[in-house]
Amino acid sequence: TEDSLKSHIMTLGHSELSKLYEGIRTVTQDLSSIFKISIRLKQMFDYAPDITSSVTFNEAVKIVIEHTREALECEKSNIYQVDLLNGQLWTQAGTDFVKSSKSPISEAVVGVAVIGKDILNIRDAVNDRRAMGKNFGMYDLLGKGCRAKTILAYPILNRMGEVEGVIEAVNKNVGADGEIRYFNEDDEGLLKM
Repeated sequence: TEDSLKSHIMTLGHSELSKLYEGIRTVTQDLSSIFKISIRLKQMFDYAPDITSSVTFNEAVKIVIEHTREALECEKSNIYQVDLLNGQLWTQAGTDFVKSSKSPISEAVVGVAVIGKDILNIRDAVNDRRAMGKNFGMYDLLGKGCRAKTILAYPILNRMGEVEGVIEAVNKNVGADGEIRYFNEDDEGLLKM
């Protein structure tokens, strides 16, 4: 009961109280994380009706891109189609995207996700060896001053396990306190959905 719990807490020493406090703090942080993830999942599911009511494929892709950007709390998001026959990535849609672009898979940062058939999470695009010498896709073409700092890319596989596309999120938004934030496992999980 509550009274017996109170009396037991009153008998605890300093060390035991510290451990109890840390345990409560950890549980509170975990619950807060679960709550935040559930809100982000809800955002992802809320856009399904928008997609199904789209008139064209391009409209549906734009909706996916925008909702991905919102759910992952990032500056930009894109979807690339993979042309394995010609070894190219191709995109027509992205946040603030103006024109289509093609890039050899081996020369694009998101090409790493295509070649490895695995998620790519880059915390420092300027200095990460996987990004060295690679182009940053539409960010080089737009001329809008967007510089990729953090990148999260996930390959879209067909039923035979072949990569058909890549969804990319760029530049995780900074925190309310101005703290630099990075894409994490929760973001990766949302992209895998």
